Amino acid sequence: MRVGRGVYIKKEALTRDPEPWKVRARVAEARLLAFNARASKPGTYSFTGESAIVALGLEPWWSNPNISVRRRARSGIQTEMSAIPLGVTTVPGVRIQQTSTFSNSLDRPILTPSGLPNSPVSLVVLDLARSAHPLQAFHDVSVLLRFHARFSRWQLEASRTRAQVAKNSLNQELHALRANSAGVIRGFQRALKLINVSEPGVDSPAESIVLWALHCVLEPGYIIQSQRAFTANGRNRFVDIALPEPQIAIEVSGFGKFGGSSASAHEIAAAAMRRQQDLDDLGWSIINVTYRQAKDIKGLISYLAERLSVHGVKTRSAQGELWLPPTAELFARDRRS
Repeated sequence: MRVGRGVYIKKEALTRDPEPWKVRARVAEARLLAFNARASKPGTYSFTGESAIVALGLEPWWSNPNISVRRRARSGIQTEMSAIPLGVTTVPGVRIQQTSTFSNSLDRPILTPSGLPNSPVSLVVLDLARSAHPLQAFHDVSVLLRFHARFSRWQLEASRTRAQVAKNSLNQELHALRANSAGVIRGFQRALKLINVSEPGVDSPAESIVLWALHCVLEPGYIIQSQRAFTANGRNRFVDIALPEPQIAIEVSGFGKFGGSSASAHEIAAAAMRRQQDLDDLGWSIINVTYRQAKDIKGLISYLAERLSVHGVKTRSAQGELWLPPTAELFARDRRS
């Protein structure tokens, strides 16, 4: 199977898992390997943006992301990679986006386990802040933070400590970059904001949507946490998103949470009801959000504002460094499966 000019990969390597999103994930990695195989001598480029996330074996917001690289100078390489048909699944083509680097990042690329050169994480965050929709960037930075902090909800305190250390380091690197830059760095303030509010406990894009919406509509001063732990009736429980001070838990549900059979769906739904009863007994209020609701950004913001106001939480119209109305491409089917 041809994945790039002069570069092929065995078809069975791409179709081991038939689910469309898994096929897309394998194609995304294969495209990076193909790009790397055709690139000029080492040290002339490094992956950034969602490509840097794919190179780490992680899943970015788009399951079919563009290829994003930093180079010392733009080259004359192709600007697109063609669509790849695989049985009943066709992975649409993508663009190759090049950014001229303004730092010495190419002198110290971070090699991934598969040998692909990644830009330093601080520059990956900056490039996401500059080129991606803020929601997309929020999800991607949270995915990166989860990876680098080795986040585990079974070790919440240690995980959050590691995450804060990682955030502090990224902040320092970005400030050092600005101090050594001759001009204004576009996207700098948004990058700092993304680092500050990113959530390593994010488990799904739907949770990212809700967390991002909360940061855009809540009045300043509220603490927002993902994977909040509590104990009830001798059992350890977790809620997807919590506002600790007003004791509001937000649960985000989607088809994937209810298993692959009727029996497992009933069992998981029953467990969810028991968890909600335990929360209610502890004095928490619960707001439920479905994935279908989450994808309707305008409707979601109105719903959250309405439900939160019932519990005395102050909201405002969506605004701030992270706010931007959703674009057609954000949820486009050729990008997200």
